[in-house]
Amino acid sequence: MDAQTRDADSSPEERIQHIQALVQAQRFTQGLKEIEDLENHPGVGLSPEEKGEISYLASVCLLHLGDSKHALEKATFALETFRNTSQNRNVAQIQVMLGRISLSLGDLRNAELYATDAISTYRRIGDQHELVGSYNLIAQIYFLTCYFEKSAESLRKANELAEKFNDKRMVALTSGNLGRIYALLGSWQEAQDSLERSLAHCQANETDLSKCKDLLSLGFVACLRRDFSKSGKLLDRAFELARTNNFSRELGIYHEYAGYLALTAGDNKRAHSNFSKALHIGQSASPSGCLHSQVYRLLAELQVKEKEFDQALASCEKSLEASKSLGEKLEEGAAYRILGRIHSAKRNKEKACEYFKQSVALLQQIGARYELAHTYLEAGRSGSFDYYRRLGFLANAESLFRDLNSKYHLGLVNLAVSDLLLEQKDYPSGEVFLAEAERLFKETNDRKELQQVARSRAAIEESLFQSRITAKSNGKITFESVITQIGEMKGVIEKLRQIKDYDISILVEGETGAGKDLIAKAVHYSSVRKDKRFVAINCAALPESLLENELFGHKRGAYTGANKDQPGLFEEAAGGTLYLDQVEEIPLSTQVKLLRAIEEKEITRLGDTKPRKIDARIICSSIEDLKEAVRKGKFRQDLYFRLNTFTMRIPPLRERKEDIRTLIKHFLKEYGLDEKKLREFERRGTGKRFLRYPWPGNVRELENDVKRMVILAQANGKGPWEFLPEKLSGQAEESENVDHEPLPEQLSRFEKERIVEALTEAQWNKSRAARILRIPEGTLRGKIKKLEISRPVVASQKRD
Repeated sequence: MDAQTRDADSSPEERIQHIQALVQAQRFTQGLKEIEDLENHPGVGLSPEEKGEISYLASVCLLHLGDSKHALEKATFALETFRNTSQNRNVAQIQVMLGRISLSLGDLRNAELYATDAISTYRRIGDQHELVGSYNLIAQIYFLTCYFEKSAESLRKANELAEKFNDKRMVALTSGNLGRIYALLGSWQEAQDSLERSLAHCQANETDLSKCKDLLSLGFVACLRRDFSKSGKLLDRAFELARTNNFSRELGIYHEYAGYLALTAGDNKRAHSNFSKALHIGQSASPSGCLHSQVYRLLAELQVKEKEFDQALASCEKSLEASKSLGEKLEEGAAYRILGRIHSAKRNKEKACEYFKQSVALLQQIGARYELAHTYLEAGRSGSFDYYRRLGFLANAESLFRDLNSKYHLGLVNLAVSDLLLEQKDYPSGEVFLAEAERLFKETNDRKELQQVARSRAAIEESLFQSRITAKSNGKITFESVITQIGEMKGVIEKLRQIKDYDISILVEGETGAGKDLIAKAVHYSSVRKDKRFVAINCAALPESLLENELFGHKRGAYTGANKDQPGLFEEAAGGTLYLDQVEEIPLSTQVKLLRAIEEKEITRLGDTKPRKIDARIICSSIEDLKEAVRKGKFRQDLYFRLNTFTMRIPPLRERKEDIRTLIKHFLKEYGLDEKKLREFERRGTGKRFLRYPWPGNVRELENDVKRMVILAQANGKGPWEFLPEKLSGQAEESENVDHEPLPEQLSRFEKERIVEALTEAQWNKSRAARILRIPEGTLRGKIKKLEISRPVVASQKRD
């Protein structure tokens, strides 16, 4: 039926009902045409209420077609029409519409007033069903003004009511909006779950606009989770919907998110192209300026990345102008962070510090954890603060990213801590955090960051290469430096004491990190050779050609680049000790030359014909069982018999549970934990969590973890128990609540710990320790013998 026939045959009430049906079906263009026909038809007499209803329906159509200015005029007229009538439901409906129109215009103050009025009106008339939309609207307003908790609270109320009335459309809508809030808060799994629920409803009911919004948000979340492939596919689906339906605002958001994806993935050119398109769309389709604040901020990040600091400064200023006018505190806080980075790069430390502090304060205020964590990370990276402030910022960043369960960002934090420590030339500590960064980046398969780890490690290797090859100890490593309560190990160490001055080869077997190099140094620095050099080489670290060159040296002209005579490590260790770490990795061809050197006490440099006498004690270590390597043909039997004149095995830490508590206490003290916090650490029983972990990295892994805890605790002004390794978190409940150790063993262990504690307090004076324990000295001596207690001495160097 055409419009003229309908004019003749239909009453105004029927025509209004027809327009309502068109609006409900989202046929806004046709609905607006019908309204214009009805308003302009001279033969139709409309009551004031009908005019008000038509104006309201026109405002709905105009808003969805992007004409917010005229939509405001129509809705204002409708409100004035119904304000003084008894039709409160119509009043509330128009108030909701005015809130939405004000929101689209960026007038958040009036948007909040209209939404609050609508909620009050619906409550007054007892219409709980319509409260759902009002709560959703006020949640949007709180969302834009970055009151995220208020927004989430309103959405939960809306969701509850929608579930109560089985309003699937509103359940989906509130789920989608909750997902968008979760995304910014960093609760990415919750965001994904909520958005997928919303999308499932949209697909079933063919609501393209809602579907497009959900796909955009899901694409953004996938990007935050660094699933770039999934993000790209979701955003492409959203783009097709936005393009087909001419959703101009969603097209702008698409280009913003696509630009962010490209920026995060390292495609700067594509990122710049998308940001430019988003700004162009935003200029005409987003009068509120929401796109401007976000896109200009992201563009500034790109420009900082490309070191275009003046351009980045201009983009930041535009972002700030837009975000301040809209009250978008999240974007304002993020812009302050970028200004901090810009002024840090320009060496303007005072301004940089001020902007970073402003960013932290604002983002803390609104609870935007993800952006706040980024600010802490960038402030920690910045050279504008002193060492301790930077370390504190990075400790805060780690805490937040750990809560957000983002391994990639935790890797970035560890890399930043490593770089900071390396700036202080604290190479051992730097390597601890670098290793953790490498582990995290391997788990997330981030090749670019792994390359950065490799570059950092290469810089360390360059600085420490000579010291690693020819490191001379400070003389403090002795047999007393070996911390153990294991009777078997004590017996082997006693035998080493007896043979330390004899010129026989020693083979130390044990897993990586068990402490093999500590044993080797203890033998050397306890022997008559202690005043000569202790020279170490990792046989697995060099290819065959370089290994021979390092061991035996070369003559000038032996190969291209051999510009002078170079002695090998056998000669460097003259009168001292040559320590061959991971000897099982030496190629068979080199094993022949090594055997000759050991048997005949002479070597021949590469390219030379003249043999040279050597005098170096050989200590070797092996991760593998060399007997098994001989059986498999990987290691020469004659060399094996020559090397293992005396062999000792260091048990892995999982077989040395008695040593774990002593080692933890030793490392805590060694790395600077004061006595008060040490007592608190023991009082809390935190050490129990360490006992059930298998420690595949052995003593080195334990030391690194304890050292990292102490560093983070000192930087953050907290106790080390606040920074337990994540791998131990699952041990807590079982370790603290269930102890499977038999009671006699528990009592024996407790007694041993208490005696060692008293002896330590008494500086190992047995008479004073007996008085502390309030037992006879003879009883104490008997218990010391029975429990095989011996005095551990602090080791000053890292273990293998």
